Amino acid sequence: MGNQLLKKLLLMLIVSGWTTLFAETTIKEIDRLVQDIKKERIGLMPQQIKNAYDPFVYFGKSSSGGFIPFIKPTTVKVGKKRYHFTLMAIVNKSVKINHRWYHLGEKIYGFKIVRVSRGSVLLQKGSERIKLFMHKHPSKKIKLFIK
Repeated sequence: MGNQLLKKLLLMLIVSGWTTLFAETTIKEIDRLVQDIKKERIGLMPQQIKNAYDPFVYFGKSSSGGFIPFIKPTTVKVGKKRYHFTLMAIVNKSVKINHRWYHLGEKIYGFKIVRVSRGSVLLQKGSERIKLFMHKHPSKKIKLFIK
């Protein structure tokens, strides 16, 4: 009977020792993670922030009192058809044209979105190409290439 009691007591000591050791290790690990989070992280340099592209579209009041985007639509005449494009936003490889989001490779009015860059989008339909710009461009925000 004494051996059984001794075995149980020894087993309880071992289990409580391991539990205490495991809990201490866990607490130390959590403390280390908290200290890592507290460290000062390096962000963008002030010049990089100043030169960063503004991804937002700003709205202004129209004469009728409603809100309209400052970005004006671009009208393109290809053959006998007229196409109206308003490039409103570019986020990664997605673009917002005419109030609808499109992804690289999708089509709008039969024009495939073949390239998305930081400030412009290239559309292509056969040999016809249209380049839309986010900001004012010397060539009225659009270029038409015909092969």
